[in-house]
Amino acid sequence: TALPILRKKRDELKHEVERETRETPAEEKTRLTRQIHDDNMELATLEKRVSEMKEKVQHGQDELMNIERELEDYQGEKSGRFQELKKKGETMDDFLRKFEELKGSEEEKLDRLETTIVAILEHTSKSLAQSEQLPSVDDFREIQEDLVFKKQEKEKSQTTMESLHTENDKLQRDLAKVDEVGEPK
Repeated sequence: TALPILRKKRDELKHEVERETRETPAEEKTRLTRQIHDDNMELATLEKRVSEMKEKVQHGQDELMNIERELEDYQGEKSGRFQELKKKGETMDDFLRKFEELKGSEEEKLDRLETTIVAILEHTSKSLAQSEQLPSVDDFREIQEDLVFKKQEKEKSQTTMESLHTENDKLQRDLAKVDEVGEPK
C-alpha cells in the first residue's frame, strides 16, 4: 500500500523539478510563497479538525461520567437499565475506534506536509546556489521565520495528538471501570 503513495510522490517531485528548472527565481519565489500559504491553510484546517476532535473527546468524557453516575445511582434496577448503559458504552467504544483512525490519518498528513516543506526548502536552497543568487537578508529572515513557525505548529499539533491519546487512554480505562461495575455478579 505504501508503494503507490511513494510512486505518486516521486512523480510529483519529478514534475516539480521539471517545472522549477523552467522557472525564473522570481517565479519560483512566487510559487514557493503560494505553496507556503497553501501549507499554512492546510495546517489551519488540521488544527481546526484537532480542535473538533478535542470537543468530541470532551463530549465523550462527559457522557462517560454521566453513565458512571447513572450506574452508581441505579445499580439495583432491572437488567434492562444495565443493557441501556451497555449500549451507551458500545457507542463510546465505536467513537473511540473511529477516533484512532482519524488521529492516524491526521498524523500522516502532518508527516507528508513536513516532508513536502523540507523538500521544497532543500530544492530552493539548491536552486539558489546553482543560479548563484543568494536571497536578501530580509528574504532569508522571512524563510527562517516561516520555518520556525511551521516547526512550532508541528510541535503544537504533536502535543495536541499526544494529549488526545492520553485522553483516549483515560476514556478506555473509565469504560473498563463501567463494564466492571455493570457486570452482573
